[in-house]
Amino acid sequence: QLAEPLIKNGVAVTVTGSADSCRERLDQRLAPLDFEYRTCDSLALPFADRSFAVVMSFRLLPHVTKWRELITELCRVADRAVIFDYPDRRSTNILYEQFFAMKKKMEGNTRTFTLFSRAEIAAELAKNGFDRPVFKPEFLLPMVIHRKVGNRAFSTMIESCFRLTGLTGLFGSPIICRSDRK
Repeated sequence: QLAEPLIKNGVAVTVTGSADSCRERLDQRLAPLDFEYRTCDSLALPFADRSFAVVMSFRLLPHVTKWRELITELCRVADRAVIFDYPDRRSTNILYEQFFAMKKKMEGNTRTFTLFSRAEIAAELAKNGFDRPVFKPEFLLPMVIHRKVGNRAFSTMIESCFRLTGLTGLFGSPIICRSDRK
């Protein structure tokens, strides 16, 4: 999702995936020489310490059992900053367990995921030499609602209202987190 706009803006991009098939979507949208792809274990990245100015990881952290190790590894290969997203406990996700079965029926391919607090994320970043995390909540309504409604104008309008009232800042999720090396 993020490789294409980054590449179009002149950023050198390296993408990792757990299987060669992870590259297929990229190959459909990008020229093979526009990016580097490596199949590898995200908990043991095949790169030297501080190999990349910025390391990004989206839609991965909540599905990894060893999430602390993942953050450690992202921080290890980042020279300046890490940026990732995660589902926050302080959100509509608090009802996750009660509504997971319904969500699975609506979406079909839903996987279980872990919820995090800002304090947990900040503490793990600090252990790895990163501080001043900035947390940017994305949406107030659960993503399943936006996907099922399927109306971008509606989603934009309703989420803009929630942002203006401050509700998204308080209870939004997922959260995009950026933290800089100390």
